[in-house]
Amino acid sequence: MAALSTKQIAALGTGQMGALTTEQVAALTTAQLPAIETRDIVRLNSDQVAAWTTAQLMSLTSAQLLALNAAGTISSTALPINILGTAAIAAMGTTQVASLNSDQIALLSSAQIAALSTAAIAVLNSDQIAALTTLQVGALRTAQVGALSADQVGAIDTADIAALTTAGIAAMRSDQIQALTSSQIRALTTQQIAGMETRDIAVLTSDQVVALHTSQLSKLTTAQVGAIQSAQMQALGTQGLAALGTSAIAALTTAVISTLNSDQIVALTSAQLSAFKTGQVAALGTSQIAALQTDDIVGLSTAAIVALRTDAVNALNTDQIQALTGAQVKALETRDLAVLGTDAISALSSHQLGFLTTGQVASLQTQQVLALGTGGIQALTTAAVSKLSTDAVRALDTDQVQALTTAQVAALATRQVAALGTGQVAALQPEDVAMLTTGAIVALGSDAINALSTDQIQALTTSQIKAIETRDIAALGTHAIQAMGTGQFGSLTTGQISALSTASVLALGTAGIAALSTAAIAALGTSAIAVLGSDQIDALTTTQASVLKTSQVNALTTDQLVALSTQNIAVLSTAAIVALGTAAVAALTTDQITALGTKQVAAMETRDVAVLSTDAIAALGTPRYVRSQQPKRRPSTLQISWPWGLPVSAHSVRRPLPA
Repeated sequence: MAALSTKQIAALGTGQMGALTTEQVAALTTAQLPAIETRDIVRLNSDQVAAWTTAQLMSLTSAQLLALNAAGTISSTALPINILGTAAIAAMGTTQVASLNSDQIALLSSAQIAALSTAAIAVLNSDQIAALTTLQVGALRTAQVGALSADQVGAIDTADIAALTTAGIAAMRSDQIQALTSSQIRALTTQQIAGMETRDIAVLTSDQVVALHTSQLSKLTTAQVGAIQSAQMQALGTQGLAALGTSAIAALTTAVISTLNSDQIVALTSAQLSAFKTGQVAALGTSQIAALQTDDIVGLSTAAIVALRTDAVNALNTDQIQALTGAQVKALETRDLAVLGTDAISALSSHQLGFLTTGQVASLQTQQVLALGTGGIQALTTAAVSKLSTDAVRALDTDQVQALTTAQVAALATRQVAALGTGQVAALQPEDVAMLTTGAIVALGSDAINALSTDQIQALTTSQIKAIETRDIAALGTHAIQAMGTGQFGSLTTGQISALSTASVLALGTAGIAALSTAAIAALGTSAIAVLGSDQIDALTTTQASVLKTSQVNALTTDQLVALSTQNIAVLSTAAIVALGTAAVAALTTDQITALGTKQVAAMETRDVAVLSTDAIAALGTPRYVRSQQPKRRPSTLQISWPWGLPVSAHSVRRPLPA
């Protein structure tokens, strides 16, 4: 056999090849063996093939070896599959590949594995897949990985799964991803995890998600985290959530955020919560908000506070409310602040309340304002106080009103002052009353004005006194009038004086009368003049007495007239002297008579002089008495009618008649 040429060997037919003995087959040289046609070599039996040496087997072509393997003629241990070139491997049919046993598979090099067609890969059974070494798995091309069935993926040894390239992982279909066992998932490298497509992340089962360890979770990209579903997040639990970085947290969908359980909310770090986007914050429900730690609340941005739903704000407990920073309190929307319960409002510190904006304060309900207490009211800025609604102002209790600072009272708008009740006005500190604007004084009603205490009245400035409306002055009780100081009396306007009741005029006392301006004295009505006490009449200054009108003098009683000082008698106008009645003149004291000036005496009516007592006549002195007895020169009218018919009244001439 050894003498046959390669051509002769190639010419052997199938029958001839099958007739060869084992000894003849074993005698074939390494040069002759490659010349045997593949269709002929399969006629050899296993004993004949087993008779070949390793050198003879190594001389066989890939086609021959594969044909023998397919025919089952060569044992798996004998088949030197590792010597097959990549081209031969690539040329292997699915039947040939399927016939390879686990040992043969294990002999394939990385290059040979990579040379297998996708069709060949697809026919590998679970045992063959499991026989792949780590290097072989790492040699799988992307297309080959994509050709694997779900069952084949699940058959990859856990120790080898980490050898898959990131490109291979990315090429896996969703059903392949879902076929990965928990052990395989746990064995994936962080690079492989990061290489998974978002669609693959989205299809991970709860068991697979649970299998992910924290180092894997920490490497998820923001896109991958954004693909996480609510059920998956629930499966991750608190540890899984804690493993996510701030950028990953920010990538979670609002649907996922809304399903976080209380334990997960509690497990959030301040940094994670600070990473929440406004949309995520808006997705938080009331139970989730209630589960937030106070440290986490502080970490929320002002934009996040704005994003909180109204029901979420209302769910904040007192500890959470107290944890809010001033900037966060300022960021609360008015509609959110309006729903806070009285407990929440009461929990706000003075520092926090100082940050409330005018708009926020304007939105406060009456019960909320009451819940502020005295310290809360004092903590509001003057601008904020000026924006309290009139209902809110009416709701203030007397302690709160009393607690208002002077600056706060000064900032009250007229509408707010007008809303104050008598009890509230009475609760104002005197120094606070002094800070009310004149407009605010005008806004006070008559009841409120009359409710002012003596201390409050005394605290009023002259400008404030002037600003009190006449109807309000008229309503003042005598206690209020009596409480006024001389400066305040002096600021009373003529209109205010005219509006005073007789009781109020009496309540002015001597100091009050003496402090009135001459215009105010002149404005006193005759009824007011008539009730003045003798001491008040005596208190009139000469300047005041000089402006008394005839009607006022005429209203004086004899007792009042007698009470006039001699200085004041001396400054009465001649018209006032004429206005004195006979009884009044008769009541004048000798000192008063003595004080009368020559013109005053001359102005006295004859009938009045006639009633003077001898002492009074003596007090006048001869010259003045004589003057008083001279006839009064009364004016008369001489009318001249002109011949050309002009109206007489147009050219009337007034001249005195002869005495």
